[in-house]
Order: sequence, then structure tokens, then C-alpha cells
Amino acid sequence: MRKTFFLCLIAIVNLTCMGYAAGLPILPSPKVISTIDGENKRERVYGDIDFIWRNTNSELYSCVQEEFNELLRKNCSDRLKIIGEQSSSKKILKAFCRKHSLNEHYIDSIGTEGYLLSKSDSCIHVVSKTPEGLLYGIQSAKQLVRGGYAPSVTLVDWPDYSQRIFFDDISRGPISNIAYIKKQIRDLSELKYNAFTFYIEHVIQPLSYPDFAPENGKLTMKDVREICSYARKYQMEIIGSFQCFGHFEKILSLEKYASLGDTSSMIAPLNPQAQSFLKTVLEELADVFSSDYFNINCDETWDLENGKSKEYVHRVGPDKFYADHIRFLYGILKAKNKKVMMWGDIIMKYPHLLSELPKDITYLSWNYSGTNYDAWINPFKENNSNYVVCPGILNSNRLFPDLNMTRENMQFITDGYRAGAKGVLYTSWDDSAFHSFASIMYGVALASEYSWNASRSIDVDGFEERYCMVRLGSKDTRFTQTLNELMKFAKLGMTYEMNDRIFYERFTPEINNALNINKEELNIAREILTSVKRLLDTVGLRKEYVDEKTLKYTVAQYEFIVDARERMFKMADWYRRSLQEYTESPERARKSLIMALKEINPLEVQVLALKQQYTELWIYENQSYFLDEGLKLYREKLEQIHRVQSDLLRAIDFIDSGKQPDDIMAAGLDVRNVNSNYFSCWLFCGTFLNGDINTDYLATVGGELNIAPLPGERLDMGGCEYRWARCVSNNGFIMDFNEMFHSVNSGVAYATAMLYSDKEQTVEILYGGSGENLIYCNGQIAGRTAKENEFVADKYKLSLHLKAGSNRILIKSRQLVNDWKFSFRVDGRIVKSHKQKYYL
Repeated sequence: MRKTFFLCLIAIVNLTCMGYAAGLPILPSPKVISTIDGENKRERVYGDIDFIWRNTNSELYSCVQEEFNELLRKNCSDRLKIIGEQSSSKKILKAFCRKHSLNEHYIDSIGTEGYLLSKSDSCIHVVSKTPEGLLYGIQSAKQLVRGGYAPSVTLVDWPDYSQRIFFDDISRGPISNIAYIKKQIRDLSELKYNAFTFYIEHVIQPLSYPDFAPENGKLTMKDVREICSYARKYQMEIIGSFQCFGHFEKILSLEKYASLGDTSSMIAPLNPQAQSFLKTVLEELADVFSSDYFNINCDETWDLENGKSKEYVHRVGPDKFYADHIRFLYGILKAKNKKVMMWGDIIMKYPHLLSELPKDITYLSWNYSGTNYDAWINPFKENNSNYVVCPGILNSNRLFPDLNMTRENMQFITDGYRAGAKGVLYTSWDDSAFHSFASIMYGVALASEYSWNASRSIDVDGFEERYCMVRLGSKDTRFTQTLNELMKFAKLGMTYEMNDRIFYERFTPEINNALNINKEELNIAREILTSVKRLLDTVGLRKEYVDEKTLKYTVAQYEFIVDARERMFKMADWYRRSLQEYTESPERARKSLIMALKEINPLEVQVLALKQQYTELWIYENQSYFLDEGLKLYREKLEQIHRVQSDLLRAIDFIDSGKQPDDIMAAGLDVRNVNSNYFSCWLFCGTFLNGDINTDYLATVGGELNIAPLPGERLDMGGCEYRWARCVSNNGFIMDFNEMFHSVNSGVAYATAMLYSDKEQTVEILYGGSGENLIYCNGQIAGRTAKENEFVADKYKLSLHLKAGSNRILIKSRQLVNDWKFSFRVDGRIVKSHKQKYYL
């Protein structure tokens, strides 16, 4: 008997040190796991559960208790007793530790949100000092029961970070419906997040200003109260939020509110009416959101020195201008007993403000890439400021989150913990027509794992096994294997970082402009797609079926990307064959055109199926607001298909009437294989009317040789305001100045992009552009074109000398004709891109 106990004690110590038990279905992973029963047993199920609550209000756990009812099996006689006990008595806690052979020092370790848990065949006993800790213990018990976990086990658990917040952007496209927000709260609570917040610009409807929110996409004050009330049942706070400085363009675009702007996208801090507006809205929102914290945002205020207040700003300094507005907002919320949160990016530009602004402000330091986060930690750490680290799911402008970058970004959580950060705010930014919460759940769960266990090394393989068990009810990891296979698209040039640009680009040629595709990359994409689909066919979930539907929708998007381009190649080949056959045999030429049509027709079926999937997923999660923006994309795709179908039918009509079809360029059916990809996203600025190619229009902001603008950055010239705006080619090929500026004058415009090289090297670029053009690299002229009245792609071959690291490319172009365009690519090199940043 004594020998058995001794061997069991050794097993306990070993597993406690390991901190891991194979197959334990709990997320995030508990700190300490010990067991005296490690045998592999069949799945354990129960027919009924008896709850016993000690020294606590059972109503605090009623929602989670109800969720247990969904786990019961009919015709099963086994009963389970769950004891939930709240106690700060050391006597009771020590007795629990002694009974389960736990070191008594864990009593201090569990703090205010931790818990002790023991499980046997017929009983789960959870003890905690607080209702919050007890709730998290009950959530772990629920996961054990749902996972059918059979062995007896003892857990000691507590979080490393006290603030674990999920942040959902609802202002850039989709806005969740109330039912789905409640589901988000349930999902987040199970992952032991303790706060939830939204990014809000205009999708809130205060009673004081009810007319700036979209009619079909908003949260009313009643909605907010309902959400906060529901969240309280899960011991979760809803943090208030309202954008109070920049990113104000949606409200300012309304005629009634336009006068409140310092610029078209920034509210005017010195305007008494704007101050009154902010004060009234903030006071109303502060009354309905449940958390003691409120996020005033105030990030990316690029217009600080370029608005109506610019003379005042130049006199007092942009730092004081910014800080005075923060103090104004702070005073409003302080009077409402709220603690201010705000993004930290502008403060990092003026770090002396950390010692001048109120010390109880919490700064949200955000960074979504890289491996060294010192620059986003040290300013706050050195000033002893309250700060929260803010990594992200990396879903902005992507078809699916780039999970490679998501995993790398977890280092920010670990580094922040070591440097004294107060918490984690995990961000999801919806900079696109559609981002499903289901598609980001892997990242949400991974962030919870790191936030709860920031002091420990995380085994990602072990996490994925538990993620599949807990989230999906799966006994294998085929779902996450499929995700990891899908991530191979993130390394491919045409789909780099899972960008959505290739899905939005034209996939059909245009009249007199070829569709350019790199066949080599397309073949690699086909191989990846085949492998992903093979794995996806083996996935079988037992719960959260929408996760699988969302993944299938994403895979269908990639399938369309590949299929459409492959079929375009085949269509063009059939058309060329028809032109060659026409002289000798119009009949054979006609048959070739019919074959070309057969390549196009299936694409219409694919688009309609995608449209249906898209709509179903949208309605499940979101209000109807912005849905039409996504559906417009599918209408455009159908229009492209119908245009090609129409041109092929017209060519058949030509043959039937004894005429030769148009050549392939004139017909708009030319598809070509190119050995590299074009730069299809740039920052544009212009136009400077009646311009001269030799005048430096950027002299007031550092000059052409030194310019390094950010998207949205503004400059003033001669009383006119100019803005650097991101422009994306609609066909992945041609950059169109006139589409952006609608200029009919002899104007000058700029385009800039960043090209990163891993070493110093010289590369050849192929450039084509109408007008008169200068091409700069790192402030040096790399080439000048003649005065071109016609756009011809790849007409000029130029050498660029690149340094290791970042290289600024600047195009300066003077308009000569209405058809004002350019194209740019590195000859023979696949260049990966994220927005206007390119990587060799």
C-alpha cells in the first residue's frame, strides 16, 4: 500500500513539473496538472449532473451550468457531482491541497482568478477565492466533461496576465448581430478572456446624436446594455470605445457633421461644437458600458499639422496640440469614474508626453509583425506607465488570417509580460468586405493560451491537439493540419501573406490589355490547393460546424483564383488556335471558339456558389450593413465572365457571317505568361495641376529625395490639400493615375512603394508609362522616359541598385494624355507583397 502511494506521488511530481497531461481537453492549458490515474479509458459520459454550490451565489454560474445540460447523454445512468466552492479560508484551501497531495504554496499562487480542481469518476470539485476564479474552474470542468476525459486529475491554475481582452473591429465592414455577439462572449469566456471591446467609429447610436449611425448596422444604447448584462453572467466586462480624434471620416462625411472636422478625417479639437459633440457622446456611452475602462482610441492622427488648426499647431507644437486634446477627453471620462485607455502609437512619437499626461492612463501598444518588440515596450516600461500589449490575428486585407505571422506575433505577449505589461488586448481588424469570427478562432484561442501562460514556453503542437478537442470536438488534428497546409499560400508571391488583393483583381483580360500571369507560380498554387482539399475532405467536426464551413469557403476562394486563371490560359490558347485555323477551315475555327466557351462557363457556377456561401456566412454573424459591398465583388466577377462569353459568341457570329474574328488583343482575350509579377499597389499623391516634371512639389515636406509617406498622410501646397492614398490595380498589372485623379490637365502625380532586399544587389526592372516619367530609387534618379502618348508595358528596362533592407521607389509622372498609366516589375524575379511593401 505504502509502495503504491509512493509510486503515485512520484507520478504526481513528474506530471506537475511537466505541466502537461496528454489528451487533456482544456484551453488554455492549466499551470499544474497531476494525476494518479493515467490509464487510457474509454470516453466518459454522464446522464445527469448535480451541482452543489458552497459559499457563493449559484446565479453567478447559471449560464455555464446551463451549458452542461447540452453535454448529457440520454439513456446513460452515470451521474456526476460538481461542487463549486468559493473560499478565502486558508484552512479550507490547505485541506483541499492535503487531500489531493498538492503543495500548499499553490494557495498563494492562484491569486484572485485562479482555482483548484480535482476530478474523479463521479465528482469534480472546484475551489477558488473569488467568483471569477470559480467561473474559470467551472469552465475547465465543462471542457473535461465535454471532452469525455476519463482519468482522475488534479489541477492548479491561474493566469499570468490580469487583463485578457479581445478587441473586435466592427467599423470597417461587418458588424455583428446581437445573437452572435452573445456567442462571442460565450466563446471568449470559455477561453478565459475577462474583457471584450469593439472598435467603434460610427456604428453606435447615442440618443443625443442618433443620426450618424448606419440604419442597418449599429449598436443602440439598448443593445449595449443587453450585451453588458449578458457579459456579466460570464464575469466579463465590456469596455467602452469611441474614436475621438483621427479616423473620423465616416461621421465627418455626413453634411450635418462636416463642420466638426479639422480635416476630412480628423475632428477639430479647438472647435467648441466638436468639443460639445465629443463630451455629450462620451458621457452617454460611459453610462452604458459596464467596464471601468474606456478606450478613446486617438491613433494614427496623421493630420495633426495639416488641418484648419495648422497655424495654431505650428505655434504650440503638434505634441501639445495632441496632449491637450487627450487631457480634454480624460477630464470627461474621469468625471464619469472611467479609466482612460488609448492607442500608444502617437505617444511613441512624443515620448515626453508620458510624464506629462495623467499617470493612470493605460496605453495600448500595438504591433502586428516582427520579432523584436523592444521599441513598443521600452518607452512605457521606462516611464513606469500602465500599458497593455496588443498583438493581432493578422486578418486585415486577407482571405484568411496569416497564421504564420499570428504565431510569431505571440512573442509580443511573452516579451510584454517579462517587461511588466498589465495585460493583453488581442486585436482583429476587419479591413475588408468580410472577416468571419470563425476564421480567426485559432488565433483567438492561441492568444488566450499565451496570455494565460505568458511565463511558460508554449508547445504549439500540444495546443493544436487541445484546440481540436476543445473547440471542435475532434479526436485528431486534421483541421489544424489543413490550416497549416493552407498557410503555404502565405509564402507564395501571388498570394503572399494570404492577401485578398488577388481575389479582388480582374481575372479576365481587357481590350488592348493582356492578362499577365506567372504560370510557374500558378502551378505551385495548384499543388497547394490539391493538398489542402485532400486534407479538408478528411476533416470531421463534432461541433462548431461553421468553422468548417468558413474554411471551405476560403478554400473555394483559392480554388476560384487558380481555376479562373488556368481557364483563362486555355481560353486564350483556343482563341489563338481559332485565328490560325480560320483561313484554312472556318468550321474548325468555330469549334475552337466553342471549346474556349466551355472553359469559361464553369466559372459562372463557381462564382454563384461562392456568392451563396458568402451570404450565408455573413447573415449568420452580421447585420446587413456592408453586405452589399461584398456582393458587389461577385457581381463584378460575373460581369467579367459574361463579357468574355459575349466576346467569344461575337467571334462565332463573325465566322458565321463570313468574317474573320478580331485579333486577340482587340477582342480583349489576350492572356500571357510573364516571368515576374507586377507591383500592383502603390501610394498615390496628386495631382499638381499644370505641373512641371522638374518642380519638386514635395519640397515643403522634405522633398522628393527624402519622402517616406504613410497611407492617409496629408500635405498642404498653395492652399490645396493633398493626401497619400493607397491605390490598388484592378487587374494586378496597370496602375491608373487617371482612375484615381480624373485629371484632364497637364498634372503631375507621384506614386511610391517600398522594396525590401535581403542583400545589396542590382536588379533590372521593366517599366512602361504614358506621359513623362521619372523613376527614383532611394532618392537617386534610376531612369527617365521619353514623352509617351501611349501606354506600353515593359517598354523601358532600367537598373536599380538596391541596398540591403528597405528601398524607397518613387514614380513621378506628368500627364500628357487622358490614358495616364504605368506598370512596374522586377524582371525575372518573383516579388512578394503586402499592400505597397514588396519583398525580393
